[in-house]
Amino acid sequence: MRSIIAPALLALAVAGCTVVEQKIPPDKKVWSQSFKPSKGIPVSGVWVAADCRAMLFSNTDFLDKLEIKWQVAPAGADLDTTRFALLTGRHVARLNENGRRSFSYVQVIDRLAFVLMRAASPVANATPEFYYRTDAGTLLDFDITPKAALDGRSIDLRIAVSESDPETHTVPAEWVGSLRMPVAGSYVLVDIPTARDHPAGTQSRVMLLFAPESFEWKDGRRVTVLPWGRARITTIENRAIGTTWVSKEKKPK
Repeated sequence: MRSIIAPALLALAVAGCTVVEQKIPPDKKVWSQSFKPSKGIPVSGVWVAADCRAMLFSNTDFLDKLEIKWQVAPAGADLDTTRFALLTGRHVARLNENGRRSFSYVQVIDRLAFVLMRAASPVANATPEFYYRTDAGTLLDFDITPKAALDGRSIDLRIAVSESDPETHTVPAEWVGSLRMPVAGSYVLVDIPTARDHPAGTQSRVMLLFAPESFEWKDGRRVTVLPWGRARITTIENRAIGTTWVSKEKKPK
């Protein structure tokens, strides 16, 4: 089984950043990471951050009552177009309430389910890559790669998802899609096709929920509440940026 630590460190190294700290306290209730871009790499301007979680569904009927609108925004001709919906805070509240018996958020190490990049940069400073073993014993593998950031108002994403059976050692079919995800203060729900809809789709019913936002690199702190009961605290001081995830209940005032 691959390391769940290496991808995050590799992403930082490729982006030309020096890792200052990677900290995971034993109680697993607070996660943090910080880095300082290498000299010569500009930090001024607009940056984009986006946490994400996979959602495993047993039933999706309740989604019809949320009055969400599915749409597509292709990010390239070489990949399947992925449909998505923009959700308001009200949508998310209803999603969590009405669907509490129909889906669960896949828990992962927070810093491995996080996108961080400067607008117009071809390289991300952090990218999501995680996996999850379902109750049925299959292994869901997620690899989410920002292809490009435009002007801070959108991110082009490449999303690869596969589901395999470790017991049979079968090579899973990998579904790969793309979308131009808006960064406009809304949450983004991304639909992953099942095997019934696509030859390389998953056996399990899976979606991804993103919480994207843009911000300017300037000294200060910002707190973002995430739909799955966590809060992200972003702190910038000179050329260093730190990100800490805490439970929503522990969110500082």
